[in-house]
Amino acid sequence: MGLSSPNRMVWNYFDSLRQLTSGLNKIEDELELKHHLVICITLAIMACETFVNVYFRVLVSEPWFSSSEQDILKDISKRKSLDYKIKNWPKKVLGNSLDMQKSEILSFLELKDHRNKLMHFTSTHEGTTKNGDFGVMHGA
Repeated sequence: MGLSSPNRMVWNYFDSLRQLTSGLNKIEDELELKHHLVICITLAIMACETFVNVYFRVLVSEPWFSSSEQDILKDISKRKSLDYKIKNWPKKVLGNSLDMQKSEILSFLELKDHRNKLMHFTSTHEGTTKNGDFGVMHGA
């Protein structure tokens, strides 16, 4: 199944995430579960960022929000961070910021930070541990 449009990409990412998470409770091996969780965390953040990009890209194409179109398209082309988008785009386009103290937003940002630690790390080159983890990793 192709990712023929941004909307379809968002739906496919979230559908894939639903499928992956639906089987997590059946995994008994701790290392296998950790591997699946890393994939789920990464896919969850990727799906959300894709949604944010698509949502705001479509929104600024509407006449009511077109004054922000160039800024948003420029931010997308410069690959601004997800943090930047969450903190700035709602205010820039909609005139209201998100409440960054809401538990849902804080939980999401914590998950995103966890994903970043998994993806952007420095290794002590100690190799794998006895239980098969990925070695010692320190967040970037």
